[in-house]
Amino acid sequence: SEHSVRRPRRPSRLTCYACIGWCDFVLANDTTTTTMTMTMTMTMIMTLRNRPNRVRGGMLGLSLLCFLLVSAWQAQEAHAKCPYSSLWMPDSPHKLPDDHPAMKAYMMADSGTHAKRKLQQQEENGGSAGGGADEEKDSISTMFQKGAGTCSYKNPFTQFDTCVQMTGSAWEDTEQAVQYCEGGGIGIPGTVGTFKEGAICDEFQNEQFAGVCVNNDGKEDETTSAFVLVPDNLLASCDLTISGCETFGGGVWYRAGGQCSKDETSEASTSIIDVPAGSNVTLAEGECKLQAGIAGGGHMDREAFWTSACANSNSSYSMPRRWQADTMTITTQKPTRTVGHVWYDVENNRKREDSFLEEGELNIFQRERNNTFLHFGPTFYMIAWKEDGNHSCTIANSPVGILRPNWIIDSEGYEAVSQYLGTEYMMYEGKYRRGEKVRKTEPPE
Repeated sequence: SEHSVRRPRRPSRLTCYACIGWCDFVLANDTTTTTMTMTMTMTMIMTLRNRPNRVRGGMLGLSLLCFLLVSAWQAQEAHAKCPYSSLWMPDSPHKLPDDHPAMKAYMMADSGTHAKRKLQQQEENGGSAGGGADEEKDSISTMFQKGAGTCSYKNPFTQFDTCVQMTGSAWEDTEQAVQYCEGGGIGIPGTVGTFKEGAICDEFQNEQFAGVCVNNDGKEDETTSAFVLVPDNLLASCDLTISGCETFGGGVWYRAGGQCSKDETSEASTSIIDVPAGSNVTLAEGECKLQAGIAGGGHMDREAFWTSACANSNSSYSMPRRWQADTMTITTQKPTRTVGHVWYDVENNRKREDSFLEEGELNIFQRERNNTFLHFGPTFYMIAWKEDGNHSCTIANSPVGILRPNWIIDSEGYEAVSQYLGTEYMMYEGKYRRGEKVRKTEPPE
């Protein structure tokens, strides 16, 4: 009755906020215990001893709510803070089956651990924040263990067995996949593979798994070549595998949980400017620039050009910056004899070669008896002149620029070695001539 005519005092905001703040803290802190929560609740009860009944009841109710929330939280595992955690936590009664599509997308099948989740800004920026999609491709091999099947073949340059995972949606058409694999679509002249529907490349399970080279990344005709390291074999090292993928193969390298991570500062991935020692001449963009890595052993960069400022330009052992010659090419495995004429213009990074097949059968290099090959910087043009007067033209991206004039007399190019072998007399144009003999060895050899 003492308080019946008096307006009850409002609950202390400090006390209310203390309870709500404590609940928030408990829910965000894995180390908070029920004992600490009970202690806080009892402290609040003692604080309310002298408060009006209605106020005391409301605050006690809030304290009880806080306690119940904490108790419910502690019934779950400490890490149940992520959205939809009940769908993937091991002991959750709502956990989805492991073969559920959402679980496959969210979990790493080979380890049972969580895949990296994208942040909102990664989605908005096309996966660029914090590495995004590319970072996932570098860390998870199962992202590439999919598709219509595999295409297996022997690489004629390295002599290694190579497995390609047919990851693009276009290969769901089995006929198209077979045509690509067994009909010359691999892109290496004369190379034919074997298609195996529904298969996964064995390289993914190899303890020496290096990573993958993805061509046409993200497109319908995407393919993924899986590679392994071969100890003590330079051709199967990380540097040359990655360089071969991105320079000659035109692909994109992903570690995919393997052993080979792309290092932009690696000697096998960088270009050099080939000028005389001690030169301080100011060069234009692309001037005297070699193709990165092993390709620099013989070729200038795709966007480069050659001038008198470049190394060995005035050497009698270096080819002129513009030259032409008659040619004769003889092959022995499948006997052919081809004659023609070639023009080089290294100042403009361009070459033309006309050839005529005099003896032997048509092949991947000679689609007609009369052919013209143009190489202009980053682009190939292959023209086949038909006997009926028509012609076909194939245009392709080049992985390298044209042959540089001084390639034979230096050891530039990753792991390349040039050796001077001395003087030798040889028959040339019907007469004995004295020549300087040089040999250059590059890793592909």
